[in-house]
Amino acid sequence: MPVLAQSNEFIALNPADYKKAQDVDVPDEVKSRRGRSAKHFTVDGKHNKAHIHTSPVHFKDNTGEWKQIDLRVRKIPKDYRSYVGREYEIHSGEWDAYFSKDFWNYIFEANGASVQFDAGAWQDHKKVDITVETTSSGLKETIELEDDTAPTKLSWTLKSSELLTLRDNYISVGDAFRISELTAIDAVHSQLPISVTLVADVLTVTVDTADAVFPVYVDPTTEIDAENMADVYGVNGVYATARTTATSTQPNLRVGQYYASYGVFRNFLGYDLTSLSGFTVTSCNQYVKWNDDRSTTDFDIYVVKGTQADTAPTTGTFTSFTGYNASGAHTPTYYSAALNSSGYSAAAWATLAFTATGITALNAAVGDSWLPTAMLSSRDISNTTPTGPEDVSFKYISTDKPYLDITYTDAVSVPLFDNTYRQMRS
Repeated sequence: MPVLAQSNEFIALNPADYKKAQDVDVPDEVKSRRGRSAKHFTVDGKHNKAHIHTSPVHFKDNTGEWKQIDLRVRKIPKDYRSYVGREYEIHSGEWDAYFSKDFWNYIFEANGASVQFDAGAWQDHKKVDITVETTSSGLKETIELEDDTAPTKLSWTLKSSELLTLRDNYISVGDAFRISELTAIDAVHSQLPISVTLVADVLTVTVDTADAVFPVYVDPTTEIDAENMADVYGVNGVYATARTTATSTQPNLRVGQYYASYGVFRNFLGYDLTSLSGFTVTSCNQYVKWNDDRSTTDFDIYVVKGTQADTAPTTGTFTSFTGYNASGAHTPTYYSAALNSSGYSAAAWATLAFTATGITALNAAVGDSWLPTAMLSSRDISNTTPTGPEDVSFKYISTDKPYLDITYTDAVSVPLFDNTYRQMRS
């Protein structure tokens, strides 16, 4: 059964509002300082805070004002539906989606283009589970093959207003948006061989599960922009090779090391600091939300200086941090104090506090508008071969994404609110 991220937030609106993204009033927010990926607040009437995200949280409406991206799912009365048979809609402001009762069969529209997905008979197999989740950039679909009786050949009929082009396992929908690189991983995070074909209007993904540890996960994602956030990892039977050569990227944020084949997981996150121009950062925490903990050996996690470009991370990003050493211990520039994996608490927020070095880097980056970072394991840094699982992951969907919580000084007066400040997890 599908699980849509906001499925418990079906809303009813006035008919005139069904096709509009709805802006949100947030206590103490200074809307005039919004940026594409930034929210600003006043605290106690005297402190300035900003939450900087790795992906957009706002879009510009037709008046040029920043509005909050709206990911709520709307149950649409029959007389107001955009498409026959589509009972639910999302109008985010950046993109639109239309769903039938089977949420994995949907229509996605953005930038004047559209594509319709219709899954084959495999969707009804009792050992297949499908999750559809919303992100600010689009829809992420995760297909779980529960055991070796599940089908490994998955196909969709695609109907599009634009030319569909298959490139390196991803599909471009004209110049409007894309279906991201299709990958498959197993329960121990090993990447599995897959073949992807697009013949006429039929997309087919075939997964080789001969050496897989079930369950297996396949992740087609439809997005308007690839995010400046990813887990880049290397898996190999030789530790030195796993540590130097990436095999894949995933949007999920896993950091640490693994022993099955050896696995090394690094997170790369980039932040747009444009909305902080002219301000001085005085403190910063990076908030991350725990997802799972497979480690039998505890380790420290650090935010360090990244060197990646302002684009979505790729396998080539794997070594994009200062002090990388292919044959020994890394010597990175540390931006944060340590977060130890022993502090894992399911679905709780964790804090990586920026040090003076990190604050200096933030203030230097305000002028450049771009702060690249990486999250590394202390045992990866020290070149310590794993003897078992020593990795954790953090949530990466919707309101659970990592963000920077920044306090800054400002000589310019701002509108104040009487509300008590509440820390936002948005």
